[in-house]
Amino acid sequence: MKAIGKGLSIPLDSFAVGLGPPRLLRADPRHGAPGDWLFHVHQPTARHVLALAFARRAGRRMQIDGREVTLAQLASVPHA
Repeated sequence: MKAIGKGLSIPLDSFAVGLGPPRLLRADPRHGAPGDWLFHVHQPTARHVLALAFARRAGRRMQIDGREVTLAQLASVPHA
C-alpha cells in the first residue's frame, strides 16, 4: 500500500503479507508479482522498528546499507 503510494485506497483484503520472513503472499497483478517485491525490517532500538518495501528492478542489484548518525549530523545535511 505504502510502496505504491495508494495508501488505504487499496482494499485491505486485496493483498496478504507474511511476517516471518516479511514477504508479499498475494496482491493485485497490476502491482507486480509477489516475488517482485523486497522487504526489510530493522529494529534499531527496543522502541523503534524500520520497515522497507520496494519493487525489484530487472537486472539491477539492490543493497541496503545502514549506519548510525547523530542529530547533529542530520542537522548539518543541506536541504534542497
